[in-house]
Amino acid sequence: MAMNPMQRKIRNSFLFGFLVALILGAVVIGLLIVQNKKTQEELAKAQEEQKIALKEVYVAKASAEKDEILSITTASLPAQYVPDNAITADNIENYYADDDEAQENLQMIAKIAIKENTILTEDMVEKTADAATYRMIEYSMISLPSKLEEGDYIDIRIAYSTGADFVILSKMKVQSCNTNSIWLKVSESQLLLLNNAIIESYIIAGTKLYATQYTNSAQAELNSTYVPNPTVVSLIQANSFTEYDKNVVKDANSDAMDIRQYINSVLDTYTDDEKTDKVNEGYTTEKTTVQAAREALMGDLGY
Repeated sequence: MAMNPMQRKIRNSFLFGFLVALILGAVVIGLLIVQNKKTQEELAKAQEEQKIALKEVYVAKASAEKDEILSITTASLPAQYVPDNAITADNIENYYADDDEAQENLQMIAKIAIKENTILTEDMVEKTADAATYRMIEYSMISLPSKLEEGDYIDIRIAYSTGADFVILSKMKVQSCNTNSIWLKVSESQLLLLNNAIIESYIIAGTKLYATQYTNSAQAELNSTYVPNPTVVSLIQANSFTEYDKNVVKDANSDAMDIRQYINSVLDTYTDDEKTDKVNEGYTTEKTTVQAAREALMGDLGY
């Protein structure tokens, strides 16, 4: 059936409009596709930049006191806030046991009190292999604060009759204590250092070996100022298991040797026989004190 001019015009207009709409739709869809692709690319770029800007570090999962085993986890932080010596994937292998090839047993010991979520740094922690060199030692010759309790922190110092006063060990945690004795967990270098000071306290008249108590565990530790004799320095050097041990040797080889010269000048006023007698006297007193405490403990246990 033939169309009249009006019908043909309407049909052509409809087809033209449909074609225009189709073209516009295709253009819009094309623009949306291009825009979406651009948005995806920008988003991917932003995510990549963010990924680059973040650094994964190890943090304390829970608070820990000095010498306690740390519970650790990882966190991603802006790189500009991460310390240069932070524990990261780049150096975490240093904190596995030397024989742990599978790297399954990761444990760290806190060298200072650490709060939860603290970024861990190399000077805050040591691996348990280092901690394995520690020993529990009883000391009965140190003058103790009357209110000292288990878990407190102390500095052990030595004072001479001239007024000179040196820090031997700093911020040591009291593992246990009674009226006369304390128990400390010490490394080989700490044991050698303190033993050197104990012997000298026996020899030099008017010397006081004593402990000062921290008011709270958050207080910073002091630098050790006491320097042992060259023989002890050599022993420490031969047994430098931990960073602490290495620092003792470093300090002993520095200008601090002037302190050693002062102590030697005092020791030189005694003959060898006098030194031996005074050390024996000190050891006898120490042994008597420990033996009495041991007998009291055995009595309490029913032996």
